[in-house]
Parts: sequence; structure tokens; C-alpha cells
Amino acid sequence: MAYTKTPILVIVFCLCSIISEAAVRGTNRRADLNHDDEVNIADVNLVLNDIMQDTNDLALCDINSDGIVNVADLNEVLNIIFNPDIVHEPAEYVSGTLPVMHVNTAGYRTINSKEHYWQGEYWLEANGSTKVLSIGSESSPLPLEIKGRGNYTWITYPKKQYKVKLTSKAELIANTAKSKHYALQARYDDWRGYMLDAVAFQISRRIGMNWASHEEPIELVVNGDYCGLYFLTETVRVQTGRVDITEQKDLEMKPQAVTGGWLVEHDNYIDDNQIIFDGMLYTYHSPEVLSSQQREYLQTLISNVIDAIKNRDLSTDNEWEELIDIDEYAKYCIVQEIMDNQEGYAGSCYWHKERGDNSKIVFGPVWDFGFSLRRTGEQKFSWQDNGRPIGWMKYLKNSPSLMACIRKHWQEFSQDGFDWIDNFIDNYALNVNAATVPDNRRWPDSSSDQYLSRVNQLKYLIHLRLDFLNSQWGDCNPDETE
Repeated sequence: MAYTKTPILVIVFCLCSIISEAAVRGTNRRADLNHDDEVNIADVNLVLNDIMQDTNDLALCDINSDGIVNVADLNEVLNIIFNPDIVHEPAEYVSGTLPVMHVNTAGYRTINSKEHYWQGEYWLEANGSTKVLSIGSESSPLPLEIKGRGNYTWITYPKKQYKVKLTSKAELIANTAKSKHYALQARYDDWRGYMLDAVAFQISRRIGMNWASHEEPIELVVNGDYCGLYFLTETVRVQTGRVDITEQKDLEMKPQAVTGGWLVEHDNYIDDNQIIFDGMLYTYHSPEVLSSQQREYLQTLISNVIDAIKNRDLSTDNEWEELIDIDEYAKYCIVQEIMDNQEGYAGSCYWHKERGDNSKIVFGPVWDFGFSLRRTGEQKFSWQDNGRPIGWMKYLKNSPSLMACIRKHWQEFSQDGFDWIDNFIDNYALNVNAATVPDNRRWPDSSSDQYLSRVNQLKYLIHLRLDFLNSQWGDCNPDETE
């Protein structure tokens, strides 16, 4: 190891005359190893001593959380000293118009993985909001666990998303069920006014689906660093007040018990908890660990559905309706089509099933509309020519009974007009607008610039879809089979 340590010593000693006078106060606390409220030469020495003595004190000196103390951690400290803007002081950024959630990880570690949770603490300041509830405080924070979340967004974008697990259930969003489980959505690539999910969730509630996530805009501070505008969101899970079905135990073996409840996602990413059938990925979220009996039941259920919809003349054969709740699927389809969600039928496409031999598959809750409202020219159904898998809709689009059911629910849904959508969007934008300014300072390449023009574009694209769908499902006959 000596041959690798010598260059480190030479470099650091050459820098000592510079960094001995340099200090950054009140910044990245993860690098303030001796807790003197400064990142300075003393912190450099602590990391250097650990490296030279092979101590590998991960709790103190593994600043970048990669499981080893090395030159990369030394560089982290030096970067903070020489680049003080690396930490964004909340006092200089927070808009004061939204609730603020503070999260501190143990040892102020960087949350750089979605594979495991970091221990930490949090408190939530409502700042006068009636939709988010204050809980904890800086002097009395509450325990939590936090990790990264997302697939493409986690890999691609600098503004990260997080999954939060509280130690105790709490009602963070007013008038929702207490839970331990929430998401902190970044919406870095939501170029439609940060509202694609929010609008879709509201449409889902309006059309009468069983449940849709509630989400509220907040500003997030992690380890003293202002992270920007985020969206505190109820996650999709089996529990009272969310997906309210029987919670099936992991490794259940009893024949009747394995019939439900089930929470399954038609996925477009490979996951450990999956069954692959007919070229489709089915991620089981509840239960999470399957016995052989549970796996066999789920495989048989999916096989029965495929058999009922594939290579069948759906103009006369409606056997699939004994397995799938047609009304809930029709509502699900309407939400996807209003949003023109290109991944709505085979990505983040959830369905659930209650316990019982005769219970049906119920589609929903809706989730993840990040690939929506991108069509600005000729309008089509989202299942038409989009170049992406469309799941069971590949077959069910040819069912006259489904199209008739969609049309029925559309006419009920649209009979009072759509002014409420514009009102929802306008009120949401009014609430969020001020916080987009510091968010854009924090993330200049994100979707928070020119915010109000993006809101107007959202409304324009929504009405393009509404007009198109009304031409298909309103007073004229829908094009049932394309």
C-alpha cells in the first residue's frame, strides 16, 4: 500500500499552505467530520490519517458511501473547501410558499443507491399549508429510512427521487390514511408543469376508480442541502386507505389464502420479484416472497387471462369478463387515453385482486405518467402505433364489449364538461409557481424554467386529447378495433 500512499502525502502537503487558511462554514455536514461547523484542514487530516493507517472507519470517513475510505473521500472534502457552492444553503433558496421537509441521514451520508435504506431523521414544516401536516421539529426529529427510487430517472437525472419508510405511521398529507410509506418525486423531466401525475390522479378520482395516490408539492432539504421542489406522494401498496384488500402473507401455502389479495404490476423493467409470461413482465408487490403455491396460483391466473384474450374472437367471446372487472378496466383506459400515456398498458400498470375463487382482477391504481402528452400532431389512441408494448390491450382493444363500456363511462364522465380540469391545473400552478424559481436556480437544466408557459402547454395538450376522445366516444361511434 506504501506506493499508493506516498503520492497522496506529497499532493496534500503541497496543498497545506493553501487549505490551512481555507474553511467553509455551515456547509456540507457530511464532510464536517469533527463537528466544528467548518469543513477545513482538520477534516482533511482525519480522512488522510484513516487512509494512511488503513483504519477504514466507514462511519466517520466514508463520505461518498462507497464502502471504503480512499482518495475519493479525500477529494470530497477538498472539493467542498475549494468549491463552497457545492452545498445550497436552504436560507438562500427556500421559497417560503410551500411546506419544507428536512431529512438528515445518519452521519450525513449521501443517498447514492436505491438498493438499501439509509437510517435517518426527518421533520416536516407545513408553513401554513392545510394540505400537509407539520410533524417533528429540528430539535425533536423523527426516525425514518430513506433510499433512492426510480429506474430511468435514477440513472439519468442529477435530481434524485427517494423512497421513504417512516418508523411509525403518520398522516403527512391531510385527510389521507396514516402510513409509513411515501415517495419524494423529483419530476425533473416533467415538462408539462410538474403536473402529469397530479392531473392523472385527479382524473382517476373524478371518474370513480377505487383509489388514487394523493401528492402535495413541498421543498426538500437533505443533510442541510436544498434539493429543490419535490412532490410528497402516497405510494401504491396494500393497506387500509390505499389498495384496500386483504394483505396476503409472504410464503402463504393454504389454497384459499393464496387466491388474494394480490397487487401486481405489468412492468417494463426486469425485477427480482417477477413472473415472465407471454413475453410480459409481471412484478408482484404483495405478497413479496412467494411460496410454490403462491407462484403456481399467480402463473395459472395470468395463463387463464391470456388464454381468454389471445387467439379468441372477442367480438363474440366475452369469457375474459369473468376474470377482469370490465368497468374498472374501462375507467383505467380512459385515464390512460386522456393522458396519452405511451407506457400506460405495460409499464407501472397495476392491478389487484381480492381473496376468493370468484374475485376478479381490478385494474388500478394509476401510477407514473412521465411518458404522457407528448403528441402534438395527429391524435390517436395511445395503444396505436406507439412502438411500445401495450400489454393485454394488444388483444382487448378488439373487444366490442370493452369499447362499449369505455364509451358508457366516457359519456358519464364528460357530461358536466371539463372546466374542472382547467381549474385544478390553475390552482396547482398558483401553489407551485414561486417555488419553481429556486428550483430552477438549483437545477438549471430541469423542467422548472418558463413554468407558466409549460402550464399553458399542458392545458392545450389536455384539451387536444379531450376533443379527440369526445369525437371517438361521444355522440359518434368510436373506432373500436384499430
